[in-house]
Amino acid sequence: ETPAVAVLHEHLEHNIKLHAHRCQELGLLVQPHVKTHKCVHVAKLQLDEGAVGFTCSKADEGITFIRAGLPAVTFAYPILDPRKLRRIFAAATDGQCKVTFVVDSAELVQVLADTCQADSFRCNVLLKVDTGLHRVGVSPANTAQLRVLVEQLASASPHLQLVGLYSHAGHAYGCRDAAELAAVAQAEDATLGQVLAAVKAMAPAAVREQLRVVCAGSTPTALALSKTTTRHVTHCTAGNYVFLDLLAVRKGLLNPSSSSFRIALVVCATVLSVNSLYYICDAGSKVLSSDGGAHGSAAGDYGHVHTNLACINFACGHKDDSPECSNNITNSGSSTPQLRLAKLSEEHGWITRLPSPSPQLHIGSRIFIVPNHSCPVVNLTDTLTVLMADGTIEQWKVDARGLVL
Repeated sequence: ETPAVAVLHEHLEHNIKLHAHRCQELGLLVQPHVKTHKCVHVAKLQLDEGAVGFTCSKADEGITFIRAGLPAVTFAYPILDPRKLRRIFAAATDGQCKVTFVVDSAELVQVLADTCQADSFRCNVLLKVDTGLHRVGVSPANTAQLRVLVEQLASASPHLQLVGLYSHAGHAYGCRDAAELAAVAQAEDATLGQVLAAVKAMAPAAVREQLRVVCAGSTPTALALSKTTTRHVTHCTAGNYVFLDLLAVRKGLLNPSSSSFRIALVVCATVLSVNSLYYICDAGSKVLSSDGGAHGSAAGDYGHVHTNLACINFACGHKDDSPECSNNITNSGSSTPQLRLAKLSEEHGWITRLPSPSPQLHIGSRIFIVPNHSCPVVNLTDTLTVLMADGTIEQWKVDARGLVL
């Protein structure tokens, strides 16, 4: 039945294995963010491929994965409410899970220290560093703030143990191509190296010996990783790579080779009505969200529409610019679909009609939409419809769906 958020299992496994292999080659530990899939089943696939722990945002999201038996969870989001902290402490104690928190302010450290001391709980802490997104994190140039936080954390030992740094270069979503992504990744790594050296110089000897963790990762920079961009980073925390979305297509990061990542999530929909201007399908903003892309990046449409799943990942065998292909494949490896989702109502998607030889849809046509941003799409559904390679279909629960506390 449609609309359905569908996962292409073969491509999901491919992405998980490829990312693990690339990180291993670069000497990085895999600590993926769960915000993209919010699904314990997917997390366990990542664990099977060597993930050493997981990254999450909100408290109840992370608790879901702690209760699922995952060994380590890092909360990469400021948690100021002691009630949320105590829920995390209780789950971590019951599940024997190692938890880590990120901090970027004296107020945040104080709440965490007071709550840990009151509950006789010990945890690791990472300093969040702003490497260019300007959302959360200490400015690398603000050595006075860094010093205050280092001293405050040292005085909160043994309840709080400063073990390293955390960064998210989300501004990479604004890059135009792979070369710009690689430059952002390299700059992030260099900045983290400089901050780590500064923190070590400020820290007491006992704290200095513990500073071994440097977490970084956005999927765009993760796809551009190389030996020149990972001199200081130790853990990759990217999450979107499991499914991907139109960002990877628009940046030209996908190609037909076996070493390329693949689109692993689509929205299956059905054409319900046809008029002179649009094909109307049954997937609207309540399924696709109205997100133009991560961190407010704007797109000219709400998704690319395909009539053949194989066309999405260059596996259809069609020649360049073939009218039979729903994904105009060019020699450069980029893709320009012939059908785009131009507008959204809550329950309807508006697909701009194009003249022949572009694909012509009819009432009842089944279509496959690659969304702008897969993360909010997953959070809008209770289950993932998983299309297995042998043609069977499984339903996987989105365990942390809607958990925003």
